[in-house]
Amino acid sequence: MGWFKSLVEDPLVLAIYDEAGEHMDPITGRMTQHKKGQYKLNDKGLPYYERLNGRSLIGRDILSATDTLTVDGSLLNKYDFLDSDGLDKSVSGIIMKTAAAIAPIFTPAAPYYAGFLVLRELGKTAPMLYGMGTALFNDNTNSKLTNTIAAYMEKLTTSTSDYAKNHMFSLENFGNLVADIALQWEQQQAIVKAYQKLNRATEARIKAAEAKALADYEREATALI
Repeated sequence: MGWFKSLVEDPLVLAIYDEAGEHMDPITGRMTQHKKGQYKLNDKGLPYYERLNGRSLIGRDILSATDTLTVDGSLLNKYDFLDSDGLDKSVSGIIMKTAAAIAPIFTPAAPYYAGFLVLRELGKTAPMLYGMGTALFNDNTNSKLTNTIAAYMEKLTTSTSDYAKNHMFSLENFGNLVADIALQWEQQQAIVKAYQKLNRATEARIKAAEAKALADYEREATALI
């Protein structure tokens, strides 16, 4: 129940300093100089998560919902192949994670799955689209609403291990590439099918309007005669 509740809560991000300057060091208790984007540390000297609170996602790591399905270090966590927030990921975990991402496209739920993926990727672009739309009218191109929408969509995306983030050529990144290619093809097919349905619906409305207009014309012509 707690995991489902977390899906609707404000997304968590790794805490970083929003601006360069002096900040209180939680370990020494002294003011220390920090750079913008540098990770904040707790009193144990470890990075921690905080709520996004509508801030920009640039330079921030969103905590994926798939990384919180099981508790780190627990027995279930050892077999949780979706959890990818560790230092690295096993070969078996990579294979199972890739297979799990692709498997829905071979089921009757494929259209719904593809539709969800399209909406998810569109949601990630919300801040960019908002910025493009408002840049001509004002200097404030940052929106808490669009930032939050994008963060929720990022939260619904699986993460990658630290090793994959720091090594472009890795098995995990190759698995992600394979999954992305398959899922992008399915998304493209869903968009094409949606357009075809919309086009057929439009054509049907046009034909219905033409038939009605013709019927009205014949009725008026008959009345005149």
